[in-house]
Amino acid sequence: MIDNKLEVSLYDILDLINSAEDYGFYDDVLMSTFAEWIGGKLSDEDIEEYAQTYLTEEAKSEGYSKDDYEYAIDKLKEFRLEFCKNGKD
Repeated sequence: MIDNKLEVSLYDILDLINSAEDYGFYDDVLMSTFAEWIGGKLSDEDIEEYAQTYLTEEAKSEGYSKDDYEYAIDKLKEFRLEFCKNGKD
């Protein structure tokens, strides 16, 4: 038997959630799976920490802006509302 384990960071999962719709792979089943992978909860702090990556000098040099930061926050809050336990409180 092959032991296949996939280790993914919270950042990677949030990055996939944030870009899913833009790249055409948004799917309720996939989003539900991502929610399970993060334990069904997503905090404001996690969202902010992820979104802050769009405000770094490196991100700015790649063409990202405050609009991308705000978009990420909105997308992840929508995800939390729809798929996470703490979005349904």
